[in-house]
Amino acid sequence: MLFLRPTESAAIFLQQLGRGLRPTENGAHSVKDVLTVLDFVGHQRADFRFDQRFRKLLGGTRPELEKQIQDDFPFLPSGCAISLDKISKQAVLQNIQAAIPYKWADRKREASELENMDLASFLEATGLELPDIYSSKHYYTELRRAAGHLLGEVGSGEDGRLVGCSMQLSTE
Repeated sequence: MLFLRPTESAAIFLQQLGRGLRPTENGAHSVKDVLTVLDFVGHQRADFRFDQRFRKLLGGTRPELEKQIQDDFPFLPSGCAISLDKISKQAVLQNIQAAIPYKWADRKREASELENMDLASFLEATGLELPDIYSSKHYYTELRRAAGHLLGEVGSGEDGRLVGCSMQLSTE
């Protein structure tokens, strides 16, 4: 199966893949033993996101996805395989690192695609670090609001740089 049609829609991508997985009919209902997919779409556009494509298939956070790619996808269902040669694996991992959402619009889009979560979970899921969130003019509560995870008006005593961030202080 060749993928030649670019799409950003996970539904369309999975529909295309599903067509290749359908059983064949040669008079009787028979199942395919192997489906080989060659995807030639990724390098058409510089902003193509391998992380989104693989996360739709595999789930998990960005660091979990990177680990799966590095370890040759050890958690696929029985009978399934994804095979990347050394150069392709390196290109995909570089693309995933480059896709970390440093811009506000990218963070907002990614936050809306993820479930509502606390700051620590968001940092783990996105690959961002705490200074990435709080060194910008935006803050995590604002991001949660923009993603539709917090409803209502901003409270009168809400200090945007602290809401949504819990800290533990130690006297050691």
